[in-house]
Amino acid sequence: MKELSRFKSFQNILPWLFLLGIILGAMIASHEATIIKFKITNFMLVFMVPLFFTLRGVYKNSRLFLNNLKSIKLNP
Repeated sequence: MKELSRFKSFQNILPWLFLLGIILGAMIASHEATIIKFKITNFMLVFMVPLFFTLRGVYKNSRLFLNNLKSIKLNP
């Protein structure tokens, strides 16, 4: 974990992954809390904009993060 925390790409992608988890949790919680189940298309429309911006942030940082992840040398 020390190796990951020093990478700028990890510091950039971590808030986006946290936000993605919050959005997915809110989607599941609001879907389970409704008495009448909505169709999935109506349900997804509410979360499209935040989901789009979050996934765009994750995608922009993922290539650099994966390259940095490959460069870590593991000591056996």
